[in-house]
Amino acid sequence: PTMVLLTGFPDTVESWDRLLPYFESTHRIVAMHLPDFEKSELSLGRRWGYSMDEIVEAIGEVVSSECSGGEIHLVGHDWGSFFCQRYAHKYPEKISKLVLLDVGSLGEEGTPAWMSILTLAYMAIFALSFVVSRLVSNWLAIFLLRCYPWKMIGPLPYETEMPSVKTFCVPREIFMTYPYFRLFYDGMRNPTLLQPLPFAIKGSNHSENDNGTTKAPGIPQLFLFGAKKRVFYHSNAYLDFLDQQGTVDDCSGYVEFKKDGHWLHWTNPDGVAAEMKKFLGSK
Repeated sequence: PTMVLLTGFPDTVESWDRLLPYFESTHRIVAMHLPDFEKSELSLGRRWGYSMDEIVEAIGEVVSSECSGGEIHLVGHDWGSFFCQRYAHKYPEKISKLVLLDVGSLGEEGTPAWMSILTLAYMAIFALSFVVSRLVSNWLAIFLLRCYPWKMIGPLPYETEMPSVKTFCVPREIFMTYPYFRLFYDGMRNPTLLQPLPFAIKGSNHSENDNGTTKAPGIPQLFLFGAKKRVFYHSNAYLDFLDQQGTVDDCSGYVEFKKDGHWLHWTNPDGVAAEMKKFLGSK
């Protein structure tokens, strides 16, 4: 099988370095990051970043060019999880299993109001800083980000180790904030993009009983998340769904890593790899 991994913000493919050795003997590895995340300010393909639809299609291009037959296991972290879910819903026939790291699905339930406010606040400052970098100055954008009280009201105040830089110091890292801008911009132009996706991804094997209950649940999903953070990117309803789907397909489910935060695949590659191996190795 081929394992396709998609990073989030503000990471590049090196963020998978501690996890990949566990799968090099069992999978063909294809690691990718969001479009232009590896480029310098002078070589950007799009000054205003890439739309949500374009990023989904970028995943499709990699899958089409790098994966020739066989099972495809799609793995995402952070924004990578967000876009992997969208790719799986649009092209369910392309993948066999889906692994989401720390960003799951909110569904209609969402998160508590205070958590939603904190999430909206930091996403807005990222989006604003990106606009400032495009229209005024990269360094002013960096200044805005450094002035934000991350420790006081940021989503991840307990992180002590992460694969990417800890502070924004170069223009390339400011450009990496474009998904936040595109979320607001694309969402205002097409509000349907902001609507929650169904929990179930109806692949070719999905079927329902006559009463509407799930007979075969479609694409199996594994959700792994860290507990040491202020904001969570999933709903309890999503966890309940995974429990229910697991009773049908005998592999879907979720695992909470109580001692890890957002970058659990970096801080605890042993534990993450063990859960992924059990999930990917099941029939």
